[in-house]
Amino acid sequence: MSKGEHKQIRLGERDVVVISATPIPGNEKLVNRTVNRLFECGCDVIYERDAAIHASGHAFREEQKLLLCLTKPRYFMPVHGEYRHLVRHSQLASEMGIPQENIFVMHNGDVLEIDHSGKARRGARVEAGAVLVDGVMLGEFEGSILRERKELSENGILVISITVD
Repeated sequence: MSKGEHKQIRLGERDVVVISATPIPGNEKLVNRTVNRLFECGCDVIYERDAAIHASGHAFREEQKLLLCLTKPRYFMPVHGEYRHLVRHSQLASEMGIPQENIFVMHNGDVLEIDHSGKARRGARVEAGAVLVDGVMLGEFEGSILRERKELSENGILVISITVD
């Protein structure tokens, strides 16, 4: 299929659709709308968490060990997951023989520098964090408008609409 080309499939009765992942926070409405549309087509949709079909996006411990064995990295820096996941992954790397001084568990904004000789070390931190892109504006979560939007997202909003005839 070339870029821009779309493949069409037709779904209907007797078709079973399995959604084995949980929605990414913020995508719940889109996922629910998609599930509803599949039901409207007559599909049998298996999507509930109770169905025991969830597939994690994270590798299992044995898969991580296999990758470490195959790649034999000189330096190791886990990069995906919450901090506790990074720590556990780094502990596994240590168990697999990577020297502790060659393992780097980093936070957003930490810098790992690799010099010309291939030696890795922690560098100076850089500013990192959430950035809001709003139409033509690009900015950080600062300033009155952005602060108000953040407050609304956390506290909610009540809108009353009254029609008077």
